[in-house]
Order: sequence, then C-alpha cells, then structure tokens
Amino acid sequence: MTRVICVAPLIDSARLFMQSELGWEIDERDELGADSEAAVAIVEAAPLGQAQLDALPALRLIVSVRGEPANVDLAAATARGIPVLHAPGRNAESVAEFTIGLAIVLLRRIVSTHELVRRRVLTEDRPERIRPRGDVIWRAADSTATVPYRAFKGPGLRSTTLGLLGLGAIGARVAGLAHALGMQVIGHDPHLTGEVPDVALVSLEELLSHSDVLSLHARSSGAPLIGAAELSRMRPGALLINTARATILDYGALADALRSGHLGGAALDVYPDEPLTPDDPLLELDNVVLTPHIAGASLDVVRRQWEILEAGLRALLLDCQAGDAPIRNPEAIPAFDALGATP
Repeated sequence: MTRVICVAPLIDSARLFMQSELGWEIDERDELGADSEAAVAIVEAAPLGQAQLDALPALRLIVSVRGEPANVDLAAATARGIPVLHAPGRNAESVAEFTIGLAIVLLRRIVSTHELVRRRVLTEDRPERIRPRGDVIWRAADSTATVPYRAFKGPGLRSTTLGLLGLGAIGARVAGLAHALGMQVIGHDPHLTGEVPDVALVSLEELLSHSDVLSLHARSSGAPLIGAAELSRMRPGALLINTARATILDYGALADALRSGHLGGAALDVYPDEPLTPDDPLLELDNVVLTPHIAGASLDVVRRQWEILEAGLRALLLDCQAGDAPIRNPEAIPAFDALGATP
C-alpha cells in the first residue's frame, strides 16, 4: 500500500477515492517532517523545498491543492523526477465573486457609509426615542446636516465600465459575472491567444483611460505593471481593485493617487507585506476598502480543488494519460513514467 502524508485539508470524497481506488494509506498530520517511506506528499501552504525533499527520500509525487504551488521548489522536484500535480483555477469562482462584491461596495459607497454610521458621524442625539416622520429618508433635525440619500449616490452597474487587466481563469470569470449584471466590460491581456466572451479587447492605454473600475488579474515578477504613470492615465475619480498579486501594483503610487483625489477609491485584498503593520499608510485613508487576503477563502474552494485533483490523479495514475493531468513541471513526467504508473 502506498504511503501518503497529507498536510492539506481533505474532503470525504477525496479521501475515499484515494483509499479505495488508488490504494493509498493516508497519514493526515500538521507538518511534513521526515519520512523514509512516504511516496506521495499532499500539501497546501507547507514549504516543500530541498531540505524537505531530502527528508522524504522515497517521494515520487507531490500533490499541491493550490492553483499555483508557490511553496514547492519546482526545480528541486524536477531534478528528482517528481511531478507536481496542482489545481489551477480552484478559486477562480471565489475570487471572481469577491471582486464583483468589491466593485459594488466601492461604487455604492457601502463600506465608507457604514463607517460613517458606526463612527456616529451620521447619527444624532435626541431626547425622544421615536420621532414622527413624514417620509423614509434618513434626515437629521439639523437642515444643514448631510442627507445620505443625496450625498452618497453612486453609479449603477449598467452605467459602469469595468476594465480587466489579465484575462485568465479569474479575469474571464469576472467578465462573465459583470456582463450578466449589465456592466460594460473591456480587457487587456498581452498573453491572450484568443477571444474572451463578453469582453471587448483593448490596448493598455485604452483600458486605463476608459475604465470606471479597473480590476487587476495579472501576474508580474518584475516591475509593477501599474505604477505612477499608469495611475495618472486613469480617469479622474476611477476606482481600482486588486485581488491578484501585490507585485503588479505600486502601492506607494496608489496611496499618492488616493490622497490627491485623482482616484476615487480602491479595494485591496493583497499587499506587499502581510499582515499589514499598524502604521501602514493605507490605514489612514478613508477611500479604501481593505480585506485580509480572503478573496479565495470560499467554502466551495476545497470542494473544487479536489474535483480538479481527483480528475488529475485519475488521468495520471489510472488512465496513464499524464498529458491530461495538471502537472506544473511536465518535464518530470518521463522520469516518473520510468518508475511505473502507480506510486
């Protein structure tokens, strides 16, 4: 029986599949540790670098439940002939829904007005518990006070152009949801090889200048794709959302654009340094919505990742069709095949 160590969340159907159809003996634990017999490691966030691989001399397959196995040393795994199976697009639906939620929150001023009520800016002291009202508008007794219904009108989705930088699995799903809600959707992706339904493809310059809301869904390991120059070319009062990678955005330039009022607001779920420190300048801004890297934290993600991985394991181990499995380092497949199909 194949010994498997697992430091990732399992669901019952995945556990049953691996035990009954693959004949795996699964050791669910909190840390990888050393193991001289484990042939498979199932990981999520646990680091799996050279040191960890050295402690697992019998390892033949890595199963990462993540869309991008950033915690796995792919070069070291490939050198050992160990394929890394992963779950691309596992959280595409979750992140896309979260992005649309952030767009609505920004456009309709939901969080900012919540804060005004919570901080008692829009409340009033009055002796009577209930004051007779002639209408249903939130209105203070002071006729000069802010009337929220008038002061915080935001644009509807049907009059809003959503710009998408990056049209992979997540960006394309955001486009579909936005289109269904009546938004005009434009997008830019220099790596795109075909068309994307519901998206008008434009240049980066057009994307920046025509988007009421710009949502980032690209990746970058070099200089930020959106810096001071790009932000300056966005529409005055435009909104920006980043649920992708912090590396694609210059956060200092963004803070400057928000302080100056050139941008109307931003919603951020990822940051250059996490967690945020108490003195982070973003915390001083009233026109930002900040969430703690939870766009992909849907309960449905665990189910979806195992749907992808079960199909991949079936293709790789039962059907011997490695090309149909999402292997992050396909160059390791020949060495894996030489050892036989089943770990």
